[in-house]
Amino acid sequence: MRDSLIRRFTTDLPTLDAVQELAAIVWVRGTGGEENFLICDAVTGQRLGNFGYVITGKSEGFYRVVPEARGRGVATRVVTFLGIRDW
Repeated sequence: MRDSLIRRFTTDLPTLDAVQELAAIVWVRGTGGEENFLICDAVTGQRLGNFGYVITGKSEGFYRVVPEARGRGVATRVVTFLGIRDW
């Protein structure tokens, strides 16, 4: 979480590491009100970011994409793949 652009839009601590982020995703999935996914390159398996959405009331989506994957349509492809239309 050392990406300054992402830190502008999140309340997560800048010291958040991969283990803590995974623990948060697992915890949130257990609450039933939100879904979170890891975004990986289909060929290399490289982590490209995270995507999630809130399922209570109105639809709300959020994503993080690593700097080297930005501008490549990563988040758009996730939304299309999941069939999300009402944003």
